[in-house]
Amino acid sequence: MSFRVVLVYTLDLFFGLLYPTAKSIGAVESAEGGHDDAQWLMYWIIYTLLLITETLLWPALKWLPLYGEAKAMLLAWLVLPHFKGATWVYETIIGPGSSKLRTELQKIPALERMLNQDNAATSQALSPDEETRSVEERKTRITLTTTEARDALISKLHDIEGIADAKARQKAWKAFDKEVAKVARVGNSKYA
Repeated sequence: MSFRVVLVYTLDLFFGLLYPTAKSIGAVESAEGGHDDAQWLMYWIIYTLLLITETLLWPALKWLPLYGEAKAMLLAWLVLPHFKGATWVYETIIGPGSSKLRTELQKIPALERMLNQDNAATSQALSPDEETRSVEERKTRITLTTTEARDALISKLHDIEGIADAKARQKAWKAFDKEVAKVARVGNSKYA
């Protein structure tokens, strides 16, 4: 084996498994919980999807020049705290995609019944550990929901900019401003 191959495998092992495992253990053992736990969960989801994709496409990938080097750089980008690549990939690609997939899957009656059974089972009293996890899950959902709302509003802005007719554009701006005001009211309301 050449030095290059050994180096690539070493970097792949370090950035793909060793470093994320050590950081995940630290996140699990930390008393505060929170964002680092979610960040490492996001990483392991992405890493699993990467492994599945790589396994399925390996006959083609093994012929790509510099594939190993590119994968090692991708893994480094995903795990290094300087970049927070795993969080970015999850929040911009996987989270919204899985949300849309879940919505579509709920349209299938058998799956909807199964999901409703799961919801009924989880509505029972939760232990303190489960409540903490539930809070973290809700925080992640809030992040995903606000990201989706922001993206939808930005998309509407781009659509409005493309309207050629001045009256239609003015009407679209008024509707957009009402929608933003509605979102702002929800953000500023107090819950008892």
